Amino acid sequence: MFRIIFVVDISDGVVVHARGGKREEYRPVSESSRVCSSSLLHEVLKDVSPMELYVADLNRIVGTGSNLNLLKDIKVPMMVDAGIKEIEDVYSIVDIFTPLVS
Repeated sequence: MFRIIFVVDISDGVVVHARGGKREEYRPVSESSRVCSSSLLHEVLKDVSPMELYVADLNRIVGTGSNLNLLKDIKVPMMVDAGIKEIEDVYSIVDIFTPLVS
């Protein structure tokens, strides 16, 4: 048995098509997708309907902001790369998602 995990990279609030690690060249996913007509996260997820999700918050990873607020309403299991560099980063992320954990 295997799992298919949908991977999403978010930069400046939109889902981007990540290629080759050249972040300065990443473009909104809707510019190259045949499936998604929008690059807004919730629209992409509506189009794809993934069962599991891996999200890379590129702004948090490079230290230029955060897109974690976009993840609060997602109802599928997900893994998040939030650019954790120190323990305080963990606490701030837990604070965002604590209301979702019961």
